[in-house]
Amino acid sequence: MADEKKPESSGDPKAAVFAEIVSLFLVLMIVLSLVNSLSARWNIRGLFSGGVGGLNAKSILLSHTRPISSLYNPIGARVISLNKTDVYDSPGGRKIGSQKVGARGKILQGPVDINGERYWYVDYDSGPDGWVKESDIAYLETEPNVIERFIVWIWSILPYVKWGIVIFSILVFIYILYLNSKISPILKNQRDLLYPVTAISAEKINPKWEKIISHLESLNENDWRIAIIEADIMLGELLEKLSLPGDTIGDKLKAVEKSDFTTLDDAWEAHKIRNRISHDGQTFMINQRDARVVIGLYEKVFREFEVI
Repeated sequence: MADEKKPESSGDPKAAVFAEIVSLFLVLMIVLSLVNSLSARWNIRGLFSGGVGGLNAKSILLSHTRPISSLYNPIGARVISLNKTDVYDSPGGRKIGSQKVGARGKILQGPVDINGERYWYVDYDSGPDGWVKESDIAYLETEPNVIERFIVWIWSILPYVKWGIVIFSILVFIYILYLNSKISPILKNQRDLLYPVTAISAEKINPKWEKIISHLESLNENDWRIAIIEADIMLGELLEKLSLPGDTIGDKLKAVEKSDFTTLDDAWEAHKIRNRISHDGQTFMINQRDARVVIGLYEKVFREFEVI
């Protein structure tokens, strides 16, 4: 019988599933990075901010407003917040709240100049009322149309969208860890279903293994060869009980997925030595140390499947 060649092992299903999950996570990270970079560009450079048709929230509002300083008497004027507007209990005093971009209100008092800043008291339609900086508000001449109001609203929720993506990414990462913890038992169950092992009593197996160890400890080279041959016979019995297809040990080993047989390489290596002993006979030289190494390979296989 010619030496049987070990087939190339196919991909590990567990590794493939985990790779797909990691790929999904990386795609989410890329999307988050793009959102952050694009929003940063819009905020800093004012993309499309030139002209009435600009897509920047502030530019849209500016197209419907004019500065407070252009009014002869701003008291009672309808104003709108151009930025996120801090509200104070007194000019330059304690901050008591804030108003979002696009918040409407009416000037009731002012102006008061403090440290180079001009403050007006604004009665907002909703939220906190108080003193605000003139640079944060403008006189509202006309109301933005529906499309413009929608764009302003999108800009107002953009920070929450970015945080939502961050939180979602964290949850996906946690879910990946959870799935990974569940993959191993699932694959083990699949292996048990595909390759059921018939229970072998210790009374039948241990004497065989003890006999192999006895041959291995002998000072006779022929006994070392016998130990390897008998260990290979035990390997054949194990593969038969795994219900693997094939007529020879080599055929059965070729039918195994490495993910279902973690000591598959050890089994192949040991079986190849047995084949050389069988084919070359006395011309194949082996010492006791080498025999111990080969029997150690068989032992790894048998312990994986709880044969010994």
